[in-house]
Amino acid sequence: DDSEAESNEAPGESEKIVYGNSISGSLWLDILEDTEAFNGDGIRQPEEQPLADYEVNLYQTDDRVSPVRTITTNEEGTYLFENVEPGEYVVGISSCTKGGTEYLLPIAGITDHNLFADFNEDSTTVYSTPIVMDEDTQVSNIDAGMRMPPEVMPRAGLYKVYRDTNNQLVGTFNTLSDAVNACLPFG
Repeated sequence: DDSEAESNEAPGESEKIVYGNSISGSLWLDILEDTEAFNGDGIRQPEEQPLADYEVNLYQTDDRVSPVRTITTNEEGTYLFENVEPGEYVVGISSCTKGGTEYLLPIAGITDHNLFADFNEDSTTVYSTPIVMDEDTQVSNIDAGMRMPPEVMPRAGLYKVYRDTNNQLVGTFNTLSDAVNACLPFG
C-alpha cells in the first residue's frame, strides 16, 4: 500500500522538537589597556577585548547546580544557546584559571553592559537576572565583563616615576621593574 509513509526513525524514537528560542550574549575582558581608567567597571569600552573560549552555562532558575547546557564563547567573545525549551533560566559564568591566567567575576552591579549580579554562596559563579522563555523568544545582550587580578593586568606605559623635588617626571615605563630600577640610586 502506497499510502503508508516511510520513516527513518528507529522504533520508539520520536521526532526532536525544535524551539525557536535562543539566549545570547558576550563576555569581554573588562580591562582598559594603555589608560589609567578604572578597570572592572561593568561598562563595555570599544578598546576592551572579547573573551574567547570561555565556558558559559545555562541553568533552570530553580536548579543552579546542574547546567542544562554548557558552551564556550567564540573568537568574538559571543555565545548562543539555541533551541531552548520554554521555561525560566539564568546564564551562569564562573571564575577560573585558563592558560595560567586567572579570570575573576564581574563586579557586582547591573549596568546596560553587565547583566550578572547574583553570586553563589562561595562567590565562584555569578548568574544573570532570570530569563523567561515563552515560544519563539530570542533574548540577547546577556553580557558580562570579566576581570583579572590587578597584579596580572596588562599595563603598558602606565608606570610613571617622578622626582621628589618639583614633582619632575623622570619617565614612563612599560614594566614595573623598569620603573623601580629608575628609582634606584646610581653607583
